[in-house]
Amino acid sequence: MVDTDGSETATVNLTGFGVGNNVTFKAGGENHGATYNEDSDTYTIESIAHDQLGTLAFNSDYNINAEVTVTAHTVETANNAASESTDATFHAVVSGGEAFVWQAGWKMTPLFLTRMIPKPELTAVTGKIP
Repeated sequence: MVDTDGSETATVNLTGFGVGNNVTFKAGGENHGATYNEDSDTYTIESIAHDQLGTLAFNSDYNINAEVTVTAHTVETANNAASESTDATFHAVVSGGEAFVWQAGWKMTPLFLTRMIPKPELTAVTGKIP
């Protein structure tokens, strides 16, 4: 992002951490509140200043081992004009924390993400079992 007059900010979307709403973000030494969309597992951080963009960092108390997709665009503050978005991925690893258990049935471990599905009741079996 090139900003010669300080009038542009960046909006960054990060998708795929896999630990619910349990990631915090800092840029330029300041906390940046992110909105979280549970349906898409996406954090959105708005209004990151040009000189803070290179210092964007995240933290979580949970183990993470995931491919995270980053989508970003800039916004001109004078007229709210947005640039086209660009995206990339990175591999995020956080260890030494807790294993995350998704309340809706997803469980995160340092090695894999599994879906815990309740076993259905067996009502009838027909045919031969090999």
